[in-house]
Amino acid sequence: MRLLIAMHLAEHGFFVVEAASADDAMTILQEDDLVALVFSDIQMPGETDGVGLAQWIGRERPDLKVLLTSGRAVPATAGAWPFIPKPYRPENVESRLRTMADV
Repeated sequence: MRLLIAMHLAEHGFFVVEAASADDAMTILQEDDLVALVFSDIQMPGETDGVGLAQWIGRERPDLKVLLTSGRAVPATAGAWPFIPKPYRPENVESRLRTMADV
């Protein structure tokens, strides 16, 4: 699913940087200040999940906007960020991200 949404967003004008885990995402975000939006699954490999990533972003990069997704039950702590449930249509994710970028 990650590859599909990454390809769709890239084809529609987004500059996409992929990360396989929250730890990878944090490394990228520490090195690249051009990232403006983060779209993350809540369930991710590694010690940190998508909610943990969003919390880290809030502390370290509060300028970034985060959109979370999941196909499973959503932890109550995820309610602090915009959310789109799986399954989703790539067009819907694109629309949400564009709206978030404009705010």
